Amino acid sequence: MKTQVQWAKAGYFLITGILLLIWPAKAARADEEYNFSWLDPDKKIYVLQNRRYQKAKHIMLSVTGGLGNASAYRNTINIEPRASYYFSEAFGFEAFFNYNFNSENDTLDALRNAVGSTPVLPVIRQVASQAGLLFVWAPWYSKINVFNSILYFDWFFTLGAGMTNTEVETRNSFAADSNLVKESLFSIFWGTGHQYHVNEWFKVRVDFTASHYRAPIFGITGDETWFDNYNFNIGVGFQL
Repeated sequence: MKTQVQWAKAGYFLITGILLLIWPAKAARADEEYNFSWLDPDKKIYVLQNRRYQKAKHIMLSVTGGLGNASAYRNTINIEPRASYYFSEAFGFEAFFNYNFNSENDTLDALRNAVGSTPVLPVIRQVASQAGLLFVWAPWYSKINVFNSILYFDWFFTLGAGMTNTEVETRNSFAADSNLVKESLFSIFWGTGHQYHVNEWFKVRVDFTASHYRAPIFGITGDETWFDNYNFNIGVGFQL
């Protein structure tokens, strides 16, 4: 019995000794696996921001379409071709032309069908088209996991100037014939959006663009004030 106890004690101390020897060695190996101090300090590791798809020194042609918000009395659908060139991954230029399709909305119909009043047509200024040159800044490049696949995208901001072509309805009654007077007005543009890289040449983009211009408050003469126009578009691009 005494011999068995001695053998048990000896086995216990043997196992304990082996564990004490193995654990520091394992910890040392783990430390070696995750310790990157051996790298050249001038080299950096980027995981999230590695660019799989690059746009610098490339031209991209894109077409988008969406909704506009230029007048309280019009529904607006627009189509917008763009041409972009990035001279670096973060900075570039973009030219665009926007054409609007305007139609009467429910607000104007309600005013026309107002009961117990004489319908008087308000001053309506609608945006017919816009064109401008934008400076593009894309500070953020990222990637997200979508249905177990990686989707790369840029988040960009734009600022520029150009022209807004408007049409002013000058008739003062619903009974009169439509009479649109055209004006071309200097405009300031700004916006933001995402550009999703499906592959090296095919892109999907989402754009929000705002414009601000000065024009007469009542029709084509009189005191001026600032008018705003906002477009939200979705479309595709092809990088050359």
